[in-house]
Amino acid sequence: MTTPLDTPIGPNTAATSAWLTQIVPNYDSYWVQCDLTTGDGLHKRLMKLDEQPAGTPHARQSAGLLYRLDDTPTGPLILAQTWHRPDLTALPDDYGQAETRDMTAFLNHLQQGQQVRYRITANPVRSRSLRVRRDIQTTHGLRELPPDRVPLAGADADQWWTNRAEQAGLAIHNLSQTTPPAILMKAQRGQRRYRHTLLTFTGYATITNLYATRDAITTGIGRARAYGAGLLSLAPA
Repeated sequence: MTTPLDTPIGPNTAATSAWLTQIVPNYDSYWVQCDLTTGDGLHKRLMKLDEQPAGTPHARQSAGLLYRLDDTPTGPLILAQTWHRPDLTALPDDYGQAETRDMTAFLNHLQQGQQVRYRITANPVRSRSLRVRRDIQTTHGLRELPPDRVPLAGADADQWWTNRAEQAGLAIHNLSQTTPPAILMKAQRGQRRYRHTLLTFTGYATITNLYATRDAITTGIGRARAYGAGLLSLAPA
């Protein structure tokens, strides 16, 4: 399922308004090439659309920024959602074609029991307690503690999404699992480089808790929201 600008994609009542921006990037642009090298590079670019005052704590959360890359025959399509109308003039002149729309009207038409199509790129992981990590370290003679989160795949990832969808007020009827554009998985924090394990889930569902669904659409689902995960898109089935 693609998500063109004229496909309804909802925000929710947790914010006074929400705006969806679609960017068809110009792959000849130097800035696009730089931003699509890593997920955090694209994140920094999109933050400029709703830039917070210097020193704002938790700037991404304050802006309500969620974003995702969708594969298309011509390359990744950038979707970004913010709580305030974005300033598209913050994009370089040759960055590509960008459009935005207020999603509040679609939100108001979401209904309890409505059948919808959904799409989300998420970071399905399982957390491990410190005790479990120490047991693994001792058992395998590791010099360092293993990571506190384990990426999920296959049936485990499907179950993760089904559980998260239920919390978001969606009863999943079916789902398919694909891998999103790989650039989202690469990030850098200081001198440390790492990868996020992201999966895209699509399918059909029923809205069972309207308020939970609206909240999930606006605030996102799961971890790695600063790296292209968590943006939930809905369209009438």
